[in-house]
Amino acid sequence: MMEILSAIIGALIGSITSAFFTLYYSLWEQKRRRQLETTMSLYQEFHSSNMINNRIKTDSLLKQKITNNISYMELYDELSIEDWLPISSLLHFIEKISTYHENGYLDNKLVKAFFSTYFSYYYDTFLKKMNEISKQKSEKEHIILAVDELSGWLYNSNEKIYSKIK
Repeated sequence: MMEILSAIIGALIGSITSAFFTLYYSLWEQKRRRQLETTMSLYQEFHSSNMINNRIKTDSLLKQKITNNISYMELYDELSIEDWLPISSLLHFIEKISTYHENGYLDNKLVKAFFSTYFSYYYDTFLKKMNEISKQKSEKEHIILAVDELSGWLYNSNEKIYSKIK
């Protein structure tokens, strides 16, 4: 009788353990799949013809304006809506990456491989200076936090993917 009871308890423990590990793996796999899908969606958005046009316009506009030691709000005030839209599109994209990263929605290695070269260009050329000026003027823009978060992640990460690309 004891052997039968032991066998039943053993089978029950084995079944529960197996179910737990199956559930854990399934949830982990779903999260991983969502991270990959989100990362690939961002990649496709960033390389869409619309975003490429916005990035080209942004580069040209910021090269003209950045020499003025200008903050984000001053830049917004100086530009027409037509000129502001491509810059805003890129800034919102950066905010999106930052928010997704903070919430664990991205495949970190792929994001670094896909975007760190582009981000470092915008950061080193425009955003670092604009962030500093915007902070000095006590602006409360979300982009300031997003740029700081992304630069800290990409520049100071233990994974060092950024330094390999640079």
